[in-house]
Amino acid sequence: MRKWILAALVALTTAVAVPLALFSAPTNTVAADSYVTTPNITHAVANNGRAVFYWTQNHPHLSAGYNIYRDGRYYDTVEAPRTSYLDDNATRTSHTYYVVAFAGKGEKFSNKSNSITASSGAVSTPTAATTQKPATPRIDRHSGSNSNVVLSWAHDSLSNAVGVNVYKNDAYITTIELPREYYTDTNHRPGDSYYIVAYNDAGFSGKSTRYTPGAQ
Repeated sequence: MRKWILAALVALTTAVAVPLALFSAPTNTVAADSYVTTPNITHAVANNGRAVFYWTQNHPHLSAGYNIYRDGRYYDTVEAPRTSYLDDNATRTSHTYYVVAFAGKGEKFSNKSNSITASSGAVSTPTAATTQKPATPRIDRHSGSNSNVVLSWAHDSLSNAVGVNVYKNDAYITTIELPREYYTDTNHRPGDSYYIVAYNDAGFSGKSTRYTPGAQ
């Protein structure tokens, strides 16, 4: 078994050692687009500080590349048509990965793939993905004044979410990972409006009600 794992890693290193072009901004920064289908991770192999995992995708010709996330954070980008990723810096006993496909130069993104935990010395299969998208969240209060505004959102509207994308005047500005439930805008101007979109493994919620501090 150990020899098979090492042989697979050596073979993959030879096959995928190509330059990577990071030309897409990481997501979850915008809502998913139905044009880009969601990848499905099938299995992973890990040993001796390396981990490799593989995915499939319906209509892969529509994707320009894939953003790789490790342990909940953006990690790397690979170009299509690659459908595997080699992490040669898997220093812990195990790491958890998921993938987001994108089209063009990052204008359109898929939903997050299922997740897989690659454990050293083993062939891993995916963990079950969340199947229910988050409910539409709501901003319920703000504090501060002038150019410094703190927005907070209701915990009970985020029961199955893992994070929130924040939009100001209809433009994406940042992503907040839960359990943090607030955002501070240090460049607020009177009339600026905000809304949030929650996300999890299954996709994105609807937009919250638009919130304009001082106009409520």
